[in-house]
Amino acid sequence: YKNLDYVASWFYLATLYAEAFCRTNFAFVSTNSITQGRQVPSFWPRILESQKIRFAHTSFQWRNNASSNAAVICVIIGLCPKYISGAKLFDGKVISDVSSISPYLIPIPPVYVEGSGKSIFGLPRMDYGSKPADGGNLILSTEERDEIVQLYPDSNRFIRKYLGSQEVVRGQVRYCMWIKDQEASDAYQYPPFQKRIDAVRQFRTESSNPVTRPTAATPYKFWFTGPETKTHAILVPRVTSERRPYLPVERVGADVISSDLNQVLYDAPEWCIALIASRLHLVWIATVCGKLKSDFRYSNTLGWNTFPVPKFTDEQLEALSASARRILKCRYSHYPKTIADLYDPNKMPDDLRAVHKENDDLLESMYIGRPFRNDTERLETLFKLYAAKVKTLETASKKKKAVLHG
Repeated sequence: YKNLDYVASWFYLATLYAEAFCRTNFAFVSTNSITQGRQVPSFWPRILESQKIRFAHTSFQWRNNASSNAAVICVIIGLCPKYISGAKLFDGKVISDVSSISPYLIPIPPVYVEGSGKSIFGLPRMDYGSKPADGGNLILSTEERDEIVQLYPDSNRFIRKYLGSQEVVRGQVRYCMWIKDQEASDAYQYPPFQKRIDAVRQFRTESSNPVTRPTAATPYKFWFTGPETKTHAILVPRVTSERRPYLPVERVGADVISSDLNQVLYDAPEWCIALIASRLHLVWIATVCGKLKSDFRYSNTLGWNTFPVPKFTDEQLEALSASARRILKCRYSHYPKTIADLYDPNKMPDDLRAVHKENDDLLESMYIGRPFRNDTERLETLFKLYAAKVKTLETASKKKKAVLHG
C-alpha cells in the first residue's frame, strides 16, 4: 500500500461495494499515476477481478482556483461489472468506441508490465550511473577544476568529466574527483583534494543513512560506482520533458563519468541508440513508466528491460547501428546546439527530423514489415509481444519446476 496513491483506496472501497451490489457503476477523477509504472501491476489486477473499465479520459491538466493555482495531471476512470460489453475512451476531443481499455488507458485487454532485473528480450544490460553521496565535495565546477589544475597541473589525472541529466540535455559540463583505492594516498597530497576528501568523510560519518555511514572509510570514492567503461557509454536521462518528440540519448567516451541521474549502457553496441531514439521506445516509456508531473521518468527495470523487440538478424543490427551513427552525425553537424535546442518540437532541424523518421521506418519495418500507422498500433504490437514473451517465460519456469520436483 505504501507504493500506491491515496486515491487507490477509494477505487478499492468502491470495488468492494460494487462486488456486494453487482449492478453498481462508479467513477473517479484521479491522479494519473495509478495508470503508470509500478502502481499498475500492484493495484489493478485486484480491481479488474470483478470490474472492467467502461470509460476513461486520458491524462489532462487540472487547475484549481486557489491563489497558488496548483496544477495536477489527472485522469477520469469509470468502472462497471465485467459482464457489461463495450467501452469508450476519451483522448482530448477524440472519442473512441472500443472493446476494452487496459489500466494504461489504451484500447487493449489488460496486460500488466512488471519490472525486471534484466532484459527479458535479451537487450544489453542497463545500469545506474555513479552516485557520489558526498555533500557536493567530490563534484567540481569548471572554474573549480581550472583553479585546482592551474595550481597543481599533475592533479588533472584525478579529475574526470561528470555528466548528469541536465549536462546531457543542455550541453553543460561539470567535473568530479575520480580516485581509485591505489591512488588515494597520492591524491591526498594535493591540499584542495585533502580538504574535500575530509569534508566527504565528515558528511558520511554524520549521515542519518546507515548505508552511507560505512562509506566514510573511503571518502575519496563515490558512494556507488558503475561498471568500468572500456570504450564508451550510452547515457539516457532518467527524467525528460514530454514535449520532446524523441527521448534524449548521448554517446560519450570512457573519460566521462555519468551521475546516477542517468541510466547507462556501458560499452553497448551502437544499435541500442537507434532503439532508444525511436518513436517506438518513447511511446513504450510514456505508457509503462511513471512520470514526474508530466515529464517522462525513464526506468531501466520497467522501460528498458521490458521493451519488446523481435529477434534481429546481424544485418538488421548493422543497419540499426548505421542509423544511430547518422542521427549522431546529424546532431554533431549542428554544434554547438544542444539536445535541448535540437529537440525543441518547434525548432527541430529538418535534416534531424528526417534521419529520425528514417530510423523509425527502419526499426518499425523489422516488427511488422512496414512503419506503424499511429501510436495505438505501436502499443498494440508491443503489448502483444510482451504478453507472449511473459507467457513463454512462465511456461518454461513451470516446466523447470516440474522437472526439479520430479
